[in-house]
Amino acid sequence: MRVFLDMEHRSRAGRPSPGEVILIVPHNWGTLEISMPYWMAHGPGLRPGIQPVAARHAITGKPLPLRILPLRYRNTCFSRWLIRVGLLRDPWSKSSQNNP
Repeated sequence: MRVFLDMEHRSRAGRPSPGEVILIVPHNWGTLEISMPYWMAHGPGLRPGIQPVAARHAITGKPLPLRILPLRYRNTCFSRWLIRVGLLRDPWSKSSQNNP
C-alpha cells in the first residue's frame, strides 16, 4: 500500500494564495471561520484537539479540498503522529517559531 503524504507538493497552478483560503474549524463554542495564514501562525492554541474540517475560497465561497492546507498544519491524529516521530516539523512549537 502506497501512502501519499502531499508533504512536498509545491505546484501552485490553479491554487489560491493562502490569504484567499478560509478554514472551517468546529469548536464547542460554535463553528469558526479562520484565515489560513492565521491558522498557520497560531494553530489550535489552548485546544490541541481542534482541527480544520473544510476549506473554502474567501472571495468566491467555493469549497476547496482540505489538502490545500499543508499536512503539518492540519492537526489531525496522523499529522500529529508524523510530528511526534520526527517526519514533520512542529509548526507551533516554541523552537520552530524562533527558527523557521
